[in-house]
Amino acid sequence: METGEPIIDAQEPHYSPALQKMLTVRFSKSAIFDSNGRIGGVQTVFRDVTEQLNEERKRKALEERWRRLVEVCPDTILLLKDGKITFVNEAGLRLLATTQREAQGKPLEAFLGSIGELPPDQIGKILDGEIKGLPLGILKEFVQEYNNFN
Repeated sequence: METGEPIIDAQEPHYSPALQKMLTVRFSKSAIFDSNGRIGGVQTVFRDVTEQLNEERKRKALEERWRRLVEVCPDTILLLKDGKITFVNEAGLRLLATTQREAQGKPLEAFLGSIGELPPDQIGKILDGEIKGLPLGILKEFVQEYNNFN
């Protein structure tokens, strides 16, 4: 604070005697200048962010557990955004015979051949094995998983 430069949104541990525990606080400090331009005081605003940081740590740990679960799941799991692949787990990559890098940003249909050309009433025929000449192993699994999910 000797220079008069403000400190904005800094974070540090702080012991609270009233609570008898350590807290994590975020704070901002700014100098208050007297009429001669010298620092006459300091204004500080503190905010206890201990619980917020604890919740963030818990959320990250939970996300990591779910990510690992999705990765090792033997079933295909994929995420689409605006019709394009944003994630495919290992089982899905094996099923689609691709890599994560190759799948990113591509429509699912790019890996499923002509499913995009099929009218909805024919998807049921795929499940019954009535349509020939399509990659039925991939299509059948995909459509079954899709229908189970929706």
